Amino acid sequence: MAFRIRDGDQLLDAHVELDGSDVRLFSRSGRRGAPDARNSDYAPGLRALLAQLAKASIQIEAAWVDSAGVQSMPLQARQILRPEDAGQAPAEQFTRLSQRMRRVGRDDDRPGGNNNKLIRLRTNAASPALRAALDLMPVDQDLRSIDRLPDAELRRVGPRHIWRAVEALRTGADTALFARSTDYDVVLEDGTRLPPKAVFGRAATEVLGFPVGPRHFSAGRGTVCFQALNQAGFPVVDRSDKGSAETSDDERGWAEGAPRLVRHLQRERARGLSQAKKDAFRADHDGRLFCEDCGLEPSLHYEDDLADACIEAHHTRTAVADMQDDHVTRLEDLRCLCANCHRLEHARLRTRASGGEGSAGV
Repeated sequence: MAFRIRDGDQLLDAHVELDGSDVRLFSRSGRRGAPDARNSDYAPGLRALLAQLAKASIQIEAAWVDSAGVQSMPLQARQILRPEDAGQAPAEQFTRLSQRMRRVGRDDDRPGGNNNKLIRLRTNAASPALRAALDLMPVDQDLRSIDRLPDAELRRVGPRHIWRAVEALRTGADTALFARSTDYDVVLEDGTRLPPKAVFGRAATEVLGFPVGPRHFSAGRGTVCFQALNQAGFPVVDRSDKGSAETSDDERGWAEGAPRLVRHLQRERARGLSQAKKDAFRADHDGRLFCEDCGLEPSLHYEDDLADACIEAHHTRTAVADMQDDHVTRLEDLRCLCANCHRLEHARLRTRASGGEGSAGV
């Protein structure tokens, strides 16, 4: 069973599981306040957890990173707290844990890395004693019986879920649960319009594991539904707005004599694609986002919430020459590249195209 950590009167967005004498603190993903943010109170939750254990005289005998991506590593290589650290004050333990977990799974000693990973704390107490010592709230409510889902649950819907919902509806998936939109549309890059509630409802169904219908959430300006759609890169417009998708200067510059390169750009710039790929990449890399070519991790260089804009999605696995008009892009077909490496890849495509459009990789 999962629990949320409380710190005094405050219920934190930080979740743990109790497993015998172990406490597992779930990793953080997404930016605080974003629709895909999970366990955004990770640091306050870890601090509260350490303080509550110390207050109950429960010692942490060891701790290690327990994320899926490092499970194949030896336990010693991902250990971040050792028996000799047991007597430290909670503040010292917090600092040590944060510093050491940054380095787990990295191939070098460069500074930086994610210090919000899934960790397991082994204590000298049994589960009942842990449960009594920690200020936790069980997360066991059956959401299916609720008419209006809590915003905290709806905010679990991230860009990758929105992307998959859009692709399903684009190709004819059933929208029987939802009526046609009367006021707003989600507009795709080809001008296709979809009902916002149908898109969000299908995405929420994937996340929550049961059919999410119109009664479960509201739509409209300022709602979690519209915030999630916009965060995922899909504009929601008034139905009276008949505007079409924009074409960038770069794309117009490629148009003459290179139709397949234009098609390549159009697929890379499909609305929501970049956000969905980056969201899925973070989920697979303990919340980190970096260039798959040069290793640049923007959040380590720029103290700005917009740092991740340096990373872009590049269509690489399927050669553009092999794409049919009805080709469906999968997130697995893409790589995350920094703007420099991405620009270089496009320059290579132009060079190959100028030598003959049948060149490999175009």
